Amino acid sequence: MNQRSLNATPPASLQLLRATLIALLCVLGLAFPGAASASLLAPETSITGGPDGETPDDTPTFTFSSPDTGAFQCRVDVGAFAACRSPFTTPKLSTGAHSFEVLGLNFLGGSGPPARRDFRVVVPPMGDDRAPQTSISGGPAEGSTTGDTTPTFSFTADEAGAQFSCAIDGESFSACASPFTTPTLSLGSHSFSVRATDASGNRESSPATRNFTVAVGGGGPPQGPTCAGQPATIVGTSGPDQLTGTANSDVIVGGDGNDVIDSGEGDDRVCAGAGDDLVNGRGGSDRLRGELGDDRTRGGKAADKLDGGDGADELDGGGGPDKLKGGAGDDRLQGGSGKDRLEAGSGSDLCDGGGGKDTAKGDDCDRAIGVP
Repeated sequence: MNQRSLNATPPASLQLLRATLIALLCVLGLAFPGAASASLLAPETSITGGPDGETPDDTPTFTFSSPDTGAFQCRVDVGAFAACRSPFTTPKLSTGAHSFEVLGLNFLGGSGPPARRDFRVVVPPMGDDRAPQTSISGGPAEGSTTGDTTPTFSFTADEAGAQFSCAIDGESFSACASPFTTPTLSLGSHSFSVRATDASGNRESSPATRNFTVAVGGGGPPQGPTCAGQPATIVGTSGPDQLTGTANSDVIVGGDGNDVIDSGEGDDRVCAGAGDDLVNGRGGSDRLRGELGDDRTRGGKAADKLDGGDGADELDGGGGPDKLKGGAGDDRLQGGSGKDRLEAGSGSDLCDGGGGKDTAKGDDCDRAIGVP
């Protein structure tokens, strides 16, 4: 469109329509003083959304409305008003104070005072751009041979709340959790890989990987941590851990630190390790050992074996016929319901049989309740 067309005189019909509308407004103004101009000449505009105060968004979006207008004009800071519509996203803004204004236009081009929002673009806090690191703590060792065609791997990440994904033999990664049991594998060479993604979306670029071989009669001495002679399927770290077993039979090694261990269902074996640990058995016949530290160990519903190890321990057999062994230290043994056997060990120990016909070994118990 050229300059001549922009400055051209409107057709006579449009001029007549405009004159008629202006005359009508004048009549309305005489009949209802202030109403015509307020309603038709001065539309009221409201900003309904967008930042009001500090924002880290340097291209903020605003929404606005007016009950009696069909067009809007916007501006940012001291720029010129220009036609716009809701929602309106600003161009990229610098850090600091800014303003957004919008006014409504009626069909005659009249406008009311603009609505205004003052806001400040601030530098967002430094984000977490570090990816977590994963360690494989259980399962066939690197380069080993196993006769298990469905080996189980356990793993941890150095960031709490990280989510894991696993892959077998270079296939695509899919979500997984520790412990992870592979599908049935063929005889031959295989690999297991696992990577972590943290809450900020940072994904580990170099997955932790174990290469191993499945062979008939393969295996040998257990690799890695063991509990009661069995290779661990779930392994804690040197710090405080919260470990939970599965519905299957697990072998859980807590490691150092004050750990909270829930064996889950199945016939489980738990070695809590050093530290003041809390160990809970669940379903199944469990073997729970506190080891070093002042531990609290509780059996589940079935026939469990609890061994406090060294330290001042509290053992509670729970339901079922249980065997409780205090070990060294000043221990408290409570049989719970069922026919229990209590062996206090050295130290100043209290034996409480609880319900059921319970027995205590020899003179181990310095104080006895409910046991002969």
